[in-house]
Amino acid sequence: MELAVKSTVDARRPLQINLENNLGRYLQMMFEKQKSGLEKLKVASSDLENRPAPSSDATKESPAKSEPEASQMDHVNSISGIVNANSVLETS
Repeated sequence: MELAVKSTVDARRPLQINLENNLGRYLQMMFEKQKSGLEKLKVASSDLENRPAPSSDATKESPAKSEPEASQMDHVNSISGIVNANSVLETS
Protein backbone atom coordinates (compact mmCIF):
# COMPACT_ATOMS: atom_id res chain seq x y z
CA MET A 1 0.00 0.00 0.00
CA GLU A 2 2.77 2.45 0.92
CA LEU A 3 4.53 1.63 -2.33
CA ALA A 4 1.44 2.60 -4.34
CA VAL A 5 1.18 5.93 -2.52
CA LYS A 6 4.91 6.60 -2.98
CA SER A 7 4.77 5.85 -6.70
CA THR A 8 1.70 8.09 -7.09
CA VAL A 9 3.47 10.95 -5.29
CA ASP A 10 6.59 10.39 -7.40
CA ALA A 11 4.51 10.45 -10.59
CA ARG A 12 2.71 13.66 -9.60
CA ARG A 13 5.81 15.58 -8.51
CA PRO A 14 7.08 16.41 -12.07
CA LEU A 15 3.56 17.37 -13.10
CA GLN A 16 3.26 19.70 -10.11
CA ILE A 17 6.62 21.31 -10.86
CA ASN A 18 5.66 21.80 -14.51
CA LEU A 19 2.34 23.33 -13.49
CA GLU A 20 4.02 25.73 -11.05
CA ASN A 21 6.55 26.81 -13.69
CA ASN A 22 3.80 27.45 -16.25
CA LEU A 23 1.76 29.39 -13.72
CA GLY A 24 4.79 31.47 -12.79
CA ARG A 25 5.44 32.35 -16.45
CA TYR A 26 1.77 33.21 -16.97
CA LEU A 27 1.66 35.47 -13.91
CA GLN A 28 4.88 37.20 -14.98
CA MET A 29 3.39 37.85 -18.42
CA MET A 30 0.19 39.27 -16.86
CA PHE A 31 2.19 41.59 -14.59
CA GLU A 32 4.21 42.85 -17.56
CA LYS A 33 1.05 43.47 -19.60
CA GLN A 34 -0.53 45.31 -16.69
CA LYS A 35 2.59 47.42 -16.19
CA SER A 36 2.76 48.36 -19.87
CA GLY A 37 -0.97 49.14 -19.85
CA LEU A 38 -0.53 51.48 -16.89
CA GLU A 39 2.36 53.21 -18.62
CA LYS A 40 0.20 53.72 -21.72
CA LEU A 41 -2.57 55.14 -19.52
CA LYS A 42 -0.17 57.58 -17.92
CA VAL A 43 1.03 58.75 -21.33
CA ALA A 44 -2.54 59.12 -22.58
CA SER A 45 -3.65 61.04 -19.50
CA SER A 46 -0.68 63.39 -19.73
CA ASP A 47 -1.58 63.98 -23.39
CA LEU A 48 -5.12 64.89 -22.32
CA GLU A 49 -3.85 67.28 -19.68
CA ASN A 50 -1.64 69.04 -22.23
CA ARG A 51 -4.42 69.30 -24.81
CA PRO A 52 -6.25 72.68 -24.93
CA ALA A 53 -9.81 72.76 -23.60
CA PRO A 54 -12.53 72.38 -26.25
CA SER A 55 -14.41 75.50 -27.28
CA SER A 56 -17.82 76.20 -25.78
CA ASP A 57 -19.46 75.44 -29.15
CA ALA A 58 -18.08 71.89 -29.12
CA THR A 59 -19.27 71.16 -25.60
CA LYS A 60 -22.89 72.19 -26.16
CA GLU A 61 -25.20 69.26 -26.68
CA SER A 62 -27.39 69.47 -29.72
CA PRO A 63 -31.14 69.43 -28.97
CA ALA A 64 -31.66 66.54 -31.38
CA LYS A 65 -29.45 64.28 -29.23
CA SER A 66 -31.23 65.10 -25.98
CA GLU A 67 -34.73 64.42 -27.32
CA PRO A 68 -35.89 60.84 -27.95
CA GLU A 69 -36.12 59.91 -31.60
CA ALA A 70 -39.56 59.54 -33.16
CA SER A 71 -38.95 55.88 -34.01
CA GLN A 72 -38.20 55.12 -30.36
CA MET A 73 -41.39 56.85 -29.29
CA ASP A 74 -43.36 54.94 -31.93
CA HIS A 75 -41.96 51.70 -30.53
CA VAL A 76 -42.93 52.66 -26.98
CA ASN A 77 -46.41 53.69 -28.11
CA SER A 78 -46.92 50.43 -30.01
CA ILE A 79 -45.91 48.40 -26.95
CA SER A 80 -48.31 50.41 -24.77
CA GLY A 81 -51.07 49.75 -27.29
CA ILE A 82 -50.40 46.00 -27.16
CA VAL A 83 -50.41 46.05 -23.37
CA ASN A 84 -53.67 48.04 -23.32
CA ALA A 85 -55.27 45.68 -25.85
CA ASN A 86 -54.23 42.65 -23.78
CA SER A 87 -55.66 44.15 -20.61
CA VAL A 88 -58.98 44.82 -22.37
CA LEU A 89 -59.09 41.20 -23.59
CA GLU A 90 -58.28 39.86 -20.11
CA THR A 91 -61.06 41.88 -18.48
CA SER A 92 -63.67 40.73 -21.04
